[in-house]
Amino acid sequence: MHYLYDETFEGFLTCVHRHYYMEKADGIFPIARYQTDLVTACQPVKTDAEKARAVYGAIAQKISAHDLERTYRVFRSNAENKESLLLSYLRLGFKYGPRIRLMHAHPVVSEVEKAERRVGNEVHRLCGLIRFSVTRSAASVAEEAKC
Repeated sequence: MHYLYDETFEGFLTCVHRHYYMEKADGIFPIARYQTDLVTACQPVKTDAEKARAVYGAIAQKISAHDLERTYRVFRSNAENKESLLLSYLRLGFKYGPRIRLMHAHPVVSEVEKAERRVGNEVHRLCGLIRFSVTRSAASVAEEAKC
């Protein structure tokens, strides 16, 4: 079963809730970009704030706050199939708890770490770009003050 969601973080967390309390998902996909096939059933999932909040709290409590932040960062990445990757990561996290951060050799954990690192690098580059644009703005204000 593939779950389809509205591309929001709350929608993704609702799909994770449905995976644990209803039918197991083979994958989670954005509804706008999903291509149906003849073999796999798909189910659109309506975003539910209560269920999303429950999963949000469960990740922080049963895995760790660090992994909750990691999940959000990777969700915001442009990694291919990030939703299914995160579902696999969370399944491991709920199984092993905070020890998941030490499982660097596991293929799922490794892929999540790579995606998180790419997001971190992009943020770092954008902060550098903003820093220089702020410096130019401050310099232009200083020059205008001289005139």
